[in-house]
Amino acid sequence: MVTLPTVARDALAEHLDRYANPGPDGLVFPDTRGGYLERANFNRLVWQPALARAGISGLRFHDLRHTAATLAAATGATPRS
Repeated sequence: MVTLPTVARDALAEHLDRYANPGPDGLVFPDTRGGYLERANFNRLVWQPALARAGISGLRFHDLRHTAATLAAATGATPRS
């Protein structure tokens, strides 16, 4: 089980309602046609434009994972937590 702050839970619920395919086997992050989101398309069509709008450069999507792990560790979380 994963505990999420209310703001994260609400944002996830909104995303699932708005974008995800229905059903237990539905994709959480489908492409615009409801299929698998390909890495190259995501980077070119979603990630890079989002960075440009935010005025950020040089940030890889995978860097978010490292940030999340660092923030979790700072609260005392471990991989077994």
